[in-house]
Amino acid sequence: MKKYNRALFLHGFMGSPSEGDFLKSYALDLYCPNLSEIDSDQKLHQFFNELYKYDPEIIYGYSMGARVTLRYLSSHILNKSLCKVVLESGALFDLTEEQKQARILKDKSRAKAISTNFGSFLRKWYRLPMWGELDPLVREEWITQRLAEFSDPIKKEAMIRSLLFFSPGQFSHRMKLEKWPRNILGLYLYGEKDQAYKDRAQSASKLRTPIQFWETSNLGHNLHAQAPLWPSKELNLFIAP
Repeated sequence: MKKYNRALFLHGFMGSPSEGDFLKSYALDLYCPNLSEIDSDQKLHQFFNELYKYDPEIIYGYSMGARVTLRYLSSHILNKSLCKVVLESGALFDLTEEQKQARILKDKSRAKAISTNFGSFLRKWYRLPMWGELDPLVREEWITQRLAEFSDPIKKEAMIRSLLFFSPGQFSHRMKLEKWPRNILGLYLYGEKDQAYKDRAQSASKLRTPIQFWETSNLGHNLHAQAPLWPSKELNLFIAP
């Protein structure tokens, strides 16, 4: 695979920058210690300034990272080198006000569950429908990995803050797909077994945008972790022809 010197990976909730190693480039840690719902616009501006410094040619955003990517695309500090964006299992449409309030409550409940009994939270989390028919051995492996990765209380607290800060309930990406920048090629990836995101992708594909929509058979929400080989040959050709 051709190396893009300025490809940037944005991970998902409970993910890590190392998941983007397949890009052979850079990744940005979304567990920023200074994230806070207080002065959130100022914190977001600081965060995007950090992203801007990478001057990425490609951004690959997964789930929560895809939501951050869409918000960046609608910002006024968008870097001029950006030419391709890959969104994996990301929310494409903003929520209604009623849905936002419900999501804020849900994410606050999740934050409390993580603080109270992280292991119990993980066992419920990885049984959600979006993961598809997750192999029990893979589920246990992921749970073990997460428990180890967030054994440090400081890192776990930063992860909880990112959950609340980037929650769809308060973190509106403000990106209208019809206004997608015409000079940026877009690719949206979703799994066949992730029904909610599959439905969103099919709705979005009916709009007139420069975004391609690719479905991956037999997989759920996390394609780059669930696929036996990632990136696929087709994705390689899109990222680095």
